[in-house]
Amino acid sequence: MIKMTKNYCRRFSLLIIIAISFSFLFSSPVKAQTNPVTETQLATANARLLQLNTNGQPNSASKIAELTRLAGERRALLLRAMREIPAMVLRYVFKQNITDSFPSAVQTLLEKEVSLNGDLETISVEKTDGSISRYRLLNVGENTFQLFSETGLALPDNLKTVTVSGFLLDGSFLLGEASKKSLVAAKSIIAPRPSLFGTKKLAVILFNFADDRRGTNQPFVADDLRREVFTNTDSVAAYYRENSFNQFNLTGDILGPYIIGKNKPNCDLFKTDDGDSLITSLSKIVKSVIDKARIEGVKINDYQYFVLAAPPFCGSDFRGVFAPETSAVLLNNAANPLVIAHELGHAFGLGHAEASDECTATNNQVISCPNFVPYGDPFSIMGHGDTGLLRQLNNFHKATLNWLDPNSTRTVTNSGVYELAPVEILSTKAIIRIPWQTYTGSYYYLEYRQPHGTFDNFSATAPVVNGISIRQAYDYDRGEDFPSKQTWLIDTVPATRGNFTDAPLTVGRSFQDKENNLTIEVLSADQSSARVRITFNETPQPNLWISDNPSFAFSVTPISVQTGGTVTLSNIKVMNDGDAPSGVFSIGLYLSNDTTISTTSDTLLQTMNLSSIGAKSFTSVSARTFTIPANTPAGNYYVGAIVDPTNVVKESNENDNALKKTPLTVTALPPTDITRPTIYLVAPAPGPTTVNKATNISIQAFDNIPRNVRNTSIIVTAPGIANALVKVCDNTGFQFLPAVATCSLPVSANQWVAGTIVSLLATDNSPNRNSVAEQYIVNSGQLTKDTTKKDTSNSKIIVPPAPTCHTFTANLSIGMSGSEVIALQNALTRAGFSVTVTGNFDEGTASAVSSFQLKYKNEILTANGLIYPTGYFSSATRQKMNSLWGCG
Repeated sequence: MIKMTKNYCRRFSLLIIIAISFSFLFSSPVKAQTNPVTETQLATANARLLQLNTNGQPNSASKIAELTRLAGERRALLLRAMREIPAMVLRYVFKQNITDSFPSAVQTLLEKEVSLNGDLETISVEKTDGSISRYRLLNVGENTFQLFSETGLALPDNLKTVTVSGFLLDGSFLLGEASKKSLVAAKSIIAPRPSLFGTKKLAVILFNFADDRRGTNQPFVADDLRREVFTNTDSVAAYYRENSFNQFNLTGDILGPYIIGKNKPNCDLFKTDDGDSLITSLSKIVKSVIDKARIEGVKINDYQYFVLAAPPFCGSDFRGVFAPETSAVLLNNAANPLVIAHELGHAFGLGHAEASDECTATNNQVISCPNFVPYGDPFSIMGHGDTGLLRQLNNFHKATLNWLDPNSTRTVTNSGVYELAPVEILSTKAIIRIPWQTYTGSYYYLEYRQPHGTFDNFSATAPVVNGISIRQAYDYDRGEDFPSKQTWLIDTVPATRGNFTDAPLTVGRSFQDKENNLTIEVLSADQSSARVRITFNETPQPNLWISDNPSFAFSVTPISVQTGGTVTLSNIKVMNDGDAPSGVFSIGLYLSNDTTISTTSDTLLQTMNLSSIGAKSFTSVSARTFTIPANTPAGNYYVGAIVDPTNVVKESNENDNALKKTPLTVTALPPTDITRPTIYLVAPAPGPTTVNKATNISIQAFDNIPRNVRNTSIIVTAPGIANALVKVCDNTGFQFLPAVATCSLPVSANQWVAGTIVSLLATDNSPNRNSVAEQYIVNSGQLTKDTTKKDTSNSKIIVPPAPTCHTFTANLSIGMSGSEVIALQNALTRAGFSVTVTGNFDEGTASAVSSFQLKYKNEILTANGLIYPTGYFSSATRQKMNSLWGCG
């Protein structure tokens, strides 16, 4: 268990305050003064100068010389104090009427109270120690002034042209009270969150200074840079494509080298003897290089971003400068993919990815982490620690650039179990953030990584892919830029001090922030997601869910069933990974037509009541059989379960109760059959009959649905014979095509007398048990059909059975009739297609022909360049039918 204590939170708050003072508007000096300027020194310097100026003595050469000496000493003190403690300086500056009271030679060493109108410019200098100082410049015509204020004003970068009043001294401008208030009011103009989409052009410009003897002999080779920035598989352009999920691409050119008409700058950030400082020089260098490229014929407006690279010109004090107004990065001998990608990240609006260090712990609980390490986060190009690798941006920075799914951020304020998807894959589960109450407007950001692509090629055993990373950061929708776009990685393994590659919180471990009553625990991590439990120190609660472990797979059998049929559910394992027993609860089984199981939109199949499950325990449910409702339409479904569907149990996570599992196909019942079978006499044939001759009566029956005749019967009654002859043939389950049921009855000679009646009966196998009956009678020496006894409700043309083979020679189509049509209808019936044998080629016959053509489409349709069936019985169809039923 790792905890975040009050001391830790205070330390982070202090860090934020320090970062603000360093990063917003006007900065502290690079080199600390041994003896900071004091109010006593300023007060004394003012008093001595004013006293000498107003002592009533004439302005002799000696007096002016002394005034000049005192003014020079005071000037040096003011410049130092302006950078060290600007809040103190406003109390000791001279109003313009006092400055005007001095001799003109002395006034050049004193501040001037002025009002200036110009364009604000931001310049950020990245030191080699990882710190970044931001400075505000005011460009007034050809002059550039560095701005200072008694407070650190956080001004948005889209605040451009301003009018300010204050005190000007040797290129440094101290804002007056009125300007400070006006700029604070202007702060309401909030810059939108930066977003990068589509293709942007980048110009990498090589240059050198006029007074550098190396001239155009660059330490950088243009072809190498082109590959490293644009064309290699691990180039800067490839890096940002992979990070942005192919939403952002960089193209461009390597330009130069050029010689600019400026000398190398003075590398003292604040030296102003020549009226210029490194800060104002850097701003002018950027403009000079871009102007030089324009003069050389480069269409500067074709490029959206610039990287300017020169041989080292200021030692190793800083490695990069980025200026939002010009979308430019100036490198100090650091033109390699890692540095360029990192500095471009700043140009795009991103801050550093830092890490905590020097943590102390008791029983594996973090007590405090008093130190933050610039670049300490090894899992991001904005940090990269000691790895030197181009790792993907963290989820906070991707969200800052709007590259994640708009719904990917979940701000969690309730206890529960939540799922995190790998940040390398575009999804709606890339970010979980938890408000950090200790400092308003900041959050804990949880992130999950997996080996992916070119840049996140972590090993499978790396802690970062077997747990979650926890960072602290602001809301990325804040309008200010740096350091509100900075992140701090929490080292959850303080025992390995200085090593942040094991900083993630791995499975089975917890992080605790008692100041915020928060505990974060990693429950599982696999290739697709990590599950974390977030608890806000509430009363212990259960958490029920149904296992989806493949070794104990939730399943249903069979996987296809007719509507109204039954299936069996097995392998239900209910887990309670919460901290309290569940109490009695239920499980609902549901039928859904999509992969989301819901109590409101899906069909409840069955409810199972279960006993309580203890904390950190589980129970297995015995197999259950349930019925698919009779009104269920045929289709593809999913059988799923929802544990505690009525929310009887108060759980730590109510969002993981539903489980979608085995797909199930539901088929429709056969359509209701209302068609009666057809029955006819095979032998003896109706007509003259030899009376008093023994013979067999044979009948056949068929139905419109193959194999659907249930039984047939023959009843023979003769005058003078006491008992009728009865033969019932049960044809249920008849399995052969054509679906013709047969039945025969031997009749003795003495029963073939005048008045003998032969009754025929056939019944089908449908639920309605449709039946047909016919009757024949012997009169005048012949057997004739008694049409008065016909079951007229099912009147048909009685057709003799088709011969066992038939060779078709003619084309047949709708409207034709005759024996050839009868032969075709019988052949289609034998082939298993539903058609009524009438002798008329009707729509039903054409439909059966079409079905036959589709069944043998390769031979009938495709071979003749056809896609759709015709229903016309012509040569290709006739040839296939003859191959099946022909007499050859």
